[in-house]
Amino acid sequence: MQLNYSVLHKWATVALFSVACCFCLYLLREDFSSATRKLVYVLGPLTIFLGYQAKDSALTFKEVLSFFAPWFPWFGATLLFICAHGLSGLSKHLHAYILFTLLYFGLWSFYIKRSLIIVVFTLNVFILSLGSIISILCNGLDDGIFGINKNVVIPELAAISVTLFVLYCTDFREIQSKLLKWLIIITIIANVVAIVMSEVRTAVLVYLAAVPLMLISVDKLLLKKALLILILCCICLIGLFLYTGRIQQGINDILLFQAGQSNSSLGIRFELWKLGLSAFFDHPISGWGLSAFQRIINDGYTFPIDIVPSHFHNDMVNLLVTGGLISFFGWLMTNILLIKDACNDLARVTLVISFFVIGLTENSWGGNNTAFYTLGVGWLLLYLSAPNRSSPHI
Repeated sequence: MQLNYSVLHKWATVALFSVACCFCLYLLREDFSSATRKLVYVLGPLTIFLGYQAKDSALTFKEVLSFFAPWFPWFGATLLFICAHGLSGLSKHLHAYILFTLLYFGLWSFYIKRSLIIVVFTLNVFILSLGSIISILCNGLDDGIFGINKNVVIPELAAISVTLFVLYCTDFREIQSKLLKWLIIITIIANVVAIVMSEVRTAVLVYLAAVPLMLISVDKLLLKKALLILILCCICLIGLFLYTGRIQQGINDILLFQAGQSNSSLGIRFELWKLGLSAFFDHPISGWGLSAFQRIINDGYTFPIDIVPSHFHNDMVNLLVTGGLISFFGWLMTNILLIKDACNDLARVTLVISFFVIGLTENSWGGNNTAFYTLGVGWLLLYLSAPNRSSPHI
């Protein structure tokens, strides 16, 4: 009996795509993300092999280069980092690159309608936002959300939510189902509620950053309605954070820092940035490596607060300290190239900018592997469904 490779390739591709659609699971505990990765490691090579056997279509070097070119500076910087400081602590980054590559080669011929990706983003944000609310109601914030640091889960979930909002606005006419439209609205409301209940201020910045992005929308009539809704969301977030006292607490942290008291949420961040930028000049090219804080302290630097942070709470500072100018420019060039590549796709631009904003107060790219998984796979799904992309349907 002769195998029908085309049929097998079709079903393997659908299975791989289904796993990719669960990309927000990477925000959860290691056992969840590990199981998802392992499925990709099995289904990815299988799909690629079946596609080769079926000869459904040929992938050109130009197409591969077009997709990977924006990521090369960051991949290259990571490899140079490994050469300078060793692999220890970076295995998850390598896992992310392998997963990213397998998903692309496995799914590149699978053209997806943007409306389907809107459904995928909606379900991811709705389920995790609702789960976050339930987790906070049941367990409070002492153990984080799902056992994960709330400053990791909530801002990155907000980034996906804001991208969903932009998808809703730019692809409104493709959404035929009224049920889906209402579900998107309910999903964004649920995300706003989760942000307020978690008291994570960085997530508010993600929503605020989307306002100027909406100004470049090509549909001016839609822009007026969308911008008004987004501004109302931002006003609601700011108002609720004022009500809970989180904004006043931030202002008080700044005043205390100016008075010489650094033992506060923002004060610790300011001290970390000062220390990191000072230590950067000792190893400006390749940085101090991972666990840079402890190495810096062992080298004679002092820190006014008795803590040992795992990172410097800012992407730019963290990359300069741990990987030097090599990592910093790799990160910067990839961000610029991703935005340039997506100049006609506002959703992808929003996704990149959102993670950039998260990196203003957190460690989004440099050491937080969940961010790269979520950003990378989210980008891939949006890329495969880009309106101007032509590819055979499977």
